[in-house]
Amino acid sequence: MSLGRGWFRLTVGVTLSALGAMLIAGHLARERARDAAQWVEHSTAVELGLRNVRKDVDDAYFGATEGGDPEPNLAGAEAELTGVRALTVDNPGQAARCKQLSAELARARNGIARGDAAPTASFRHKLRAMMEEEARLGSGRQDARIAARDRWETFLRAGVAGTVFVALFAVVVFAALRRRAMREHALLDSILESMGDGVAVLGRDRKLLLVNPAARSLFPGLVEGNGKPEGLHGIGRDGRAMTWAESPLVRALDGESRPAEIIRLPDPAALDGYRWINTTARPVRDQDGALVGSVAVYGDVTAQCAEAQRLASMSVTDDLTGLSNRRGFLLLAEQHVRLAQRTRTPFVLLFADMNGLKKVNDTLGHEAGDAAIRAFARVFHGTLRACDIVARLGGDEFVALVAGASLANVRVIEARLRDELTRENQHGVLDVAISASVGASAFDPASPRTLADLLCEADERMYQNKSGRRASRPALRVVERARSA
Repeated sequence: MSLGRGWFRLTVGVTLSALGAMLIAGHLARERARDAAQWVEHSTAVELGLRNVRKDVDDAYFGATEGGDPEPNLAGAEAELTGVRALTVDNPGQAARCKQLSAELARARNGIARGDAAPTASFRHKLRAMMEEEARLGSGRQDARIAARDRWETFLRAGVAGTVFVALFAVVVFAALRRRAMREHALLDSILESMGDGVAVLGRDRKLLLVNPAARSLFPGLVEGNGKPEGLHGIGRDGRAMTWAESPLVRALDGESRPAEIIRLPDPAALDGYRWINTTARPVRDQDGALVGSVAVYGDVTAQCAEAQRLASMSVTDDLTGLSNRRGFLLLAEQHVRLAQRTRTPFVLLFADMNGLKKVNDTLGHEAGDAAIRAFARVFHGTLRACDIVARLGGDEFVALVAGASLANVRVIEARLRDELTRENQHGVLDVAISASVGASAFDPASPRTLADLLCEADERMYQNKSGRRASRPALRVVERARSA
């Protein structure tokens, strides 16, 4: 579509430029035709003045021979010649002839007044020569006028034809582009209507441009063109209702990508009174990179969360922490791996190992160690989302499957875990400080791996992090700090 529009704009631009140049040339031709017409009128006036001079002189001569007064006719001839002199001042040749003719007229006037002579042959000769020259000039100017008029008419016809051509061309191309846009729009509507996930598009003016049927079913009452739809933001991870400005769709409009964010929507008929929606929002940019809007995709993962809770209710729970045990985690995780492969959705495995638990058991007893394990399990589980799979594999080892996340989210999760552990250590009732080392691996739908491979990689990275921690901070320091506190 963009290529067709660009070709259309280029063609119309070139055509309009050529048409403009043609109109300018036509305007110049019109001005030349107008000047040529004025010069033709100029020559006609000169010829008429010379004829009047000859007539007045002849009338004066014949009047004198009949006994009449020649003076009025001679005065008229003088006046006519004065007018001719003014008209020929721009032509040196004619101006010189007019000066000579004026002198001859003065001699003829004197002779006629005395009644002893007719106008001299010299006067008649100069008058005839001047009339012939002006006739020649007039003929040439007439030809120039006709040629200039013809050019102007040609340019005028070409301009009209060019304008009609551009108009017809624009109408044809616009109709073709409109038909193409309608076909593409119909195809887009068909695709969006067939999608199981909801799609919402927000314009730069923060008004909804597009909402597909799946999005309307998730968020009843959405209307395209609405500038601040209610219910589109839902409830965040912290249990607080999001404001419109905090919603993933609006934050993406500020140029911020929001991958795999889970929100809840109140629904009495759904699991625990909520529907769980996996939201992915991204900014939309044009071909020049300018931000023009944002788009969000909403996937209903309520069934997935319900299945997770159903499996958790089976005998797959760790008695000490209340989390899933190894068997429960493997059941839930394998199911999620199959779902992720089918839906091509990424996830992250977090492998966490408590630091210095053996020293706590040896120093303070197993009851203190069990209390530390329960405290860490509570903090670890509370750091993640309710729909994430969190388990204790055994001893001091914990694992979590974070749905819809990537390695880019791991640092945020680790930072949140450290903050929560610090808060637990400051305000908890334990006599020991809790810490852990974490490793992570990511499931990429483009190159899927088995759950065993992901667990192995996360475990190896956890031990690398634990080794680095021991080099800078011995595990014994955890117990010693707890004792001193």
